[in-house]
Amino acid sequence: MNFSGTWVLTAVVAEDEIDLTDDGEDNASTDLFVQYDDCEKDIVYGFEDDRAYSFVAGGTSDCDNEQTTIGTWKLNETYGLTVVSSCFSQTSQLEVNDDFTEFTSEGNINYIDVNGETITSKTTFTYTKTAM
Repeated sequence: MNFSGTWVLTAVVAEDEIDLTDDGEDNASTDLFVQYDDCEKDIVYGFEDDRAYSFVAGGTSDCDNEQTTIGTWKLNETYGLTVVSSCFSQTSQLEVNDDFTEFTSEGNINYIDVNGETITSKTTFTYTKTAM
């Protein structure tokens, strides 16, 4: 099991159809990734062999609100990923494919659609390991 590497966000799928784009069309979809702008799609995790990790949002798309978080990580045998940063610890349950090239995590996320309505939807985030 080699989880170390660089992982990029490649898909965001909601259980409910949501329209996030203010394009004048009623085109709600469960595929939220296609509705994200480049900065929202630009999410990268780096997991190092020495257990250091980084999370960078908006780092490669020339985004105004670039965010970087660093800390440590641990993956247990049942794919519970724990990250620790700034005295904060968070554990997420992951589904990892057999060859460790993709993982998903799920959560209930609040979205505000184009009509200003808040929709809470179970959402699956997919990350793909990039070549090093």
